[in-house]
Amino acid sequence: QGTTFYRRYTIVRNDYKGQLTATIADVQIRHLQGISCKSRPVPKDSDQFDFRIQLPPWLEAGRTSRTQMLLVGIVTDPDGTSHKVSYTSNKESDQTVVLATSGLVGVDTAKTSIISSPGDAVELPFTVLRGTGAGGPGTVELMLPAHIQGVSATPVKLASGQTSGKLVIRFAKSGAGPFNQSLKIRARITDARGDQLIGETAFEIVTE
Repeated sequence: QGTTFYRRYTIVRNDYKGQLTATIADVQIRHLQGISCKSRPVPKDSDQFDFRIQLPPWLEAGRTSRTQMLLVGIVTDPDGTSHKVSYTSNKESDQTVVLATSGLVGVDTAKTSIISSPGDAVELPFTVLRGTGAGGPGTVELMLPAHIQGVSATPVKLASGQTSGKLVIRFAKSGAGPFNQSLKIRARITDARGDQLIGETAFEIVTE
């Protein structure tokens, strides 16, 4: 949960010398369950690359995830015409298979709900749980559903090893809400490879 998973692939180029782009296939055999992937270039002189997928912090532990990778290149025909060619890892043995376990980062709040008042600011203490490899610097921030307006909080920067702090939740003098969905506190810690370790928890806003 909340980590980046790597799978190394070997490319059979068949004399193709150009650059490739590795990304997540637009059509999947299984539901992605929140897994995402940033497109990454594969250098033209490389026959291997690491395909990276980001697991969401809410992915159910014990759940098996299967992700199909898409590799895209540009081929130039003898007449000078260029077109895309692609490969999708449809075979089961070529898919990126992950069995989700508990995440390396967690975050808890001292309160499960806070009361909102127009123009008010409420402190929300938090504790960050750090697992192996999650001792580096990070950030704790407020995550808002797109439809909720008039609520903000300045992200809190975490020093290496820091496990506690406070978010100050600020409410606009007018127009805040509607509070019909939970808000989330997200902790992000950078690991030794530069990837994000993510943990989340939810809390409710109660209006007076």
